[in-house]
Amino acid sequence: PEVDNVMAPTLVTVSPDPGRYYEWQKQQGAETLIMPCYTLDELQAIAAYKRVRHGSTVTDEQVEARFAEFGGIMRHISGTEDNLSETRERQRSAVSDADLRLYYEGLESRTLDHGRVSHLLVQYDVDLDSFKHRGLRFTSDYVRATLARRASNEDVAVIQTALRRAEATGYGTERAPKLFEQYVATALTKGTQEQWRCFVLHPSGEEVQKNQWQMPVLQQPRTGAYDPPKYAEMRDGVLYQPENVTFPGVDLLFKQGADIYGVQCKWGKTGTHKLPDMADGKASAQLKAKLQLPDGCKLHFVWCVPHGRDPSFASFGEHPLIHTDKVHIWYAPEDYGL
Repeated sequence: PEVDNVMAPTLVTVSPDPGRYYEWQKQQGAETLIMPCYTLDELQAIAAYKRVRHGSTVTDEQVEARFAEFGGIMRHISGTEDNLSETRERQRSAVSDADLRLYYEGLESRTLDHGRVSHLLVQYDVDLDSFKHRGLRFTSDYVRATLARRASNEDVAVIQTALRRAEATGYGTERAPKLFEQYVATALTKGTQEQWRCFVLHPSGEEVQKNQWQMPVLQQPRTGAYDPPKYAEMRDGVLYQPENVTFPGVDLLFKQGADIYGVQCKWGKTGTHKLPDMADGKASAQLKAKLQLPDGCKLHFVWCVPHGRDPSFASFGEHPLIHTDKVHIWYAPEDYGL
């Protein structure tokens, strides 16, 4: 018999471009599920299989390096170097053209429907139980760090406004700690720290010097290598901002004379800020080993907090990053200088 109409379940697999599945979403009973990108372990297993069965020449080291650039997108991991050169150029263009609200305001509440965003910058963050998305995430730490550097070259008022709004409304608080770090870095490299207050404090909280040690004006590395080199290769008066989130102990780093200054940037809306608990000395030892600090080099601790915060020094005397009985505290200006 001839059938005019039949209900048949249909599975459609498409890329995450909204234009490819928008009409399908409007069908009765339609449900959108999202497959996550490949993990590094999965990609290395696939690369090993292709080397054995198909003669691929892509090594585990290449897979890891490409994953750090592009995330878990198969065609970029297994592509030829000629194709990757073109992809890298497209990624650089995407970073240059990107709306910096991606960086300032966070990705948790966003989808790819919020304007066309390059897959070279963001991907869906997928819940592996429901295969629903939890917002977007940056493709890689490289993309996040590159956008951060671009943000540092933008008008500082954009960062100030975002921080002030986070304090006043709670909007964008998930990005505020990283923005505050960028705000401190901008103040140090662009000489915009006139309104900052600098203190040298005793562990008891007693103020021993006020504005006797000023924030320096530093330069960023001209080479573009933002991870700190070994101590012997560090340049005096240059700000280093580690890209690796596992870098031990500090957010920013610079050298003055023979001494090293490690900076931690602590943003919070209200209340008392506690110094990080590093009483076991692990972070200090890791930092000294990472930089290969020579004997006799002093490692100073600098703590940056927003205006009006009340830092607690209850356990300050145990802090292993401090090699004297004093600590440098930098307070940001009220309303971030706006």
